[in-house]
Amino acid sequence: MNKFGDAPIKGEGMEVDYGDGIKPTKPKVETTYVERRIPEHLEFKAHRLLDTFLVEHGYNPREL
Repeated sequence: MNKFGDAPIKGEGMEVDYGDGIKPTKPKVETTYVERRIPEHLEFKAHRLLDTFLVEHGYNPREL
């Protein structure tokens, strides 16, 4: 019988205990989430704008 229901709920950025010496891999670049309210019909354009911004600064948005 699994005990997944016993696992504590973790929020974004909260430390996770992997137990038994298992270490999570460190990301190549420290990242953060940006949240901003915009009109719904502009969502695609906002994502495209951020992707362009990241590419201009040398990052591949699909790898972050």
